[in-house]
Amino acid sequence: MSDQSTRLCQSAQADDQPDEQPAASSPAPGDIVVGWTDALAVDDDEMDRTHHKFADLLAGILDASDADIPALLGETVEHTRAHFLRETTWMQMTEFPPIHCHE
Repeated sequence: MSDQSTRLCQSAQADDQPDEQPAASSPAPGDIVVGWTDALAVDDDEMDRTHHKFADLLAGILDASDADIPALLGETVEHTRAHFLRETTWMQMTEFPPIHCHE
């Protein structure tokens, strides 16, 4: 189940529960978080660094001035191209079974 699906399920379940306040450092079920969280880690340092950079780029776009957005979008597109090429190469090298889901 994807993280988004999990959050949606948790949100629906939360509607059936008494109101509880989430921990201050944790997003509430159903919240959309832009930026890096440890929940995104895949336990591969190089891949985690790449994902962290991508999350930082997305968060930066949200905080950017209108004048800075075009350059940040360009940087994000280039990072994303390199990111997927690198991951696809790793998946090919390791014969990752569900590679077709990534390409």
